[in-house]
Amino acid sequence: MWDRGYDQLVARIKERFGFELELYNTGGWCMVYQARLEGGAVIWISDYDAGVTPRKERLALEGAGTSVGWNVSIYRADADGYPDNAIVASAQHETALVAELPGLIELALGSVPHNAQHHFAKGGAHTVTYGVMEF
Repeated sequence: MWDRGYDQLVARIKERFGFELELYNTGGWCMVYQARLEGGAVIWISDYDAGVTPRKERLALEGAGTSVGWNVSIYRADADGYPDNAIVASAQHETALVAELPGLIELALGSVPHNAQHHFAKGGAHTVTYGVMEF
């Protein structure tokens, strides 16, 4: 029921970055990929706008020219190890393809020391803001 079809991509990410992504229900069956990182942070990965579209469906959408994008956010963790309400770094890309996810993860991880929040818009504009996003 929770399988989204990204097993090979998740395996490549584990090999490259050393953490294993697991599907996590954030509530209301909104699924994200999650992993705990060294130092206590938590990474959440979803489509640009929320959830994780199953791979087969996503590839069909991309093939038809519909953008799904990716949102990679690294949260500060609370005492129980769950994300709190503060994003310490992120890489959000409105039009990124499936294959572009590892590069966005690398960008987000490298942005943690500077609390950089990257946003790539549909038109190609790349903006960066600095600071922890608390909400």
